[in-house]
Amino acid sequence: ERRSPQGPLPSLRSFERAARSIDVTNEREFMHAVQNCGRAVHAIRVSGNMVLDRLHFEMLGRSCSNLIQLDIGSEDDPRGASVTDACVQHLTRRCPKLVKISIFGATSLTNAGFNSILHNCRFLRTLCLPGTGQIPGNIESDAIRSLLNPQLLPKLRLLDLTDQRVSVASARNLMKARPPLRVLAGMSL
Repeated sequence: ERRSPQGPLPSLRSFERAARSIDVTNEREFMHAVQNCGRAVHAIRVSGNMVLDRLHFEMLGRSCSNLIQLDIGSEDDPRGASVTDACVQHLTRRCPKLVKISIFGATSLTNAGFNSILHNCRFLRTLCLPGTGQIPGNIESDAIRSLLNPQLLPKLRLLDLTDQRVSVASARNLMKARPPLRVLAGMSL
């Protein structure tokens, strides 16, 4: 049994069995998962007191190139304020197999980060980048216009840009042009 200053760590064999999907709530769990599982990791869910920065995204990109799902926070616990365009650009260039990206509280992302996702993750089916009710994000209506081209992200079925700077009218136009795509936009109360 391996030990760390915080207590025993799971064996590598138990990690390999569970490596397809990993929940991390702190720095120690994140580092252990990425360093020991690498390409076997297909889904990572970040919650608790874990805050991701550019270095975490660089590690994910280098070590977890087979990542297909990334969930940061939840509606009740938005954790995405620290996720910047640079974080997303690095991740999407290195992890093109992503099918689902959810970053709740994505208030630091702009059109540049959004466009990086659109142009690097061609298998994407779900993209959730809501801001928060208190702090709107910086993704604007202009960013979703490129999605009017049905060849860009043809498998996309859900786009959540609630509490970003995307108008409801732009969301309606996109849904009209791309059925069965569902787009959520506007400000929450």
